[in-house]
Amino acid sequence: MRKIGIAALLAIGAATAQGQPPVKPPLIPCAAGQNIPCVVLATKPDDVVGVWKQYSGNPAFASVGNMAFLRINLDGTFALGATIEGTRASAMTLPHGTYRFEGSRMILSVQGIPPNMPECAKAIHEVRVLRLGNQPVALSYTMLEDTCKPRIADLSQAVIYVSPNQ
Repeated sequence: MRKIGIAALLAIGAATAQGQPPVKPPLIPCAAGQNIPCVVLATKPDDVVGVWKQYSGNPAFASVGNMAFLRINLDGTFALGATIEGTRASAMTLPHGTYRFEGSRMILSVQGIPPNMPECAKAIHEVRVLRLGNQPVALSYTMLEDTCKPRIADLSQAVIYVSPNQ
């Protein structure tokens, strides 16, 4: 038993040393028809579509109460806003852009960032969707490639589901 534990730790250390965190299985897999807490690793837009509420500590975005809303659309676009209405295409003043999936890697291309923050233009995350049966509850991000300190700080906490896109 001890040898297996040491081998597992070495394997995790090797994966981390290569710059990629080890792929973690869901704590509780989702099963059809079961209305229990579960987790899905996002691999497609359907997994993450909706309006979500998140922390926003970057003073450049002047969010109310350090909170922002994130709208993730099925067409591969997303937008942050100080209000839900502020995430609509006609009102985008905060970061917005496109996303796509390559397996479990969510690749972001971000526009609307301050010119002094070029490190925030691209990122790659792994996203877990916490659900209660089929109902999304929150997103949990694992940064794979991201050097944008404000985004890393904001997404270090769960992003809470508010509503489907309307």
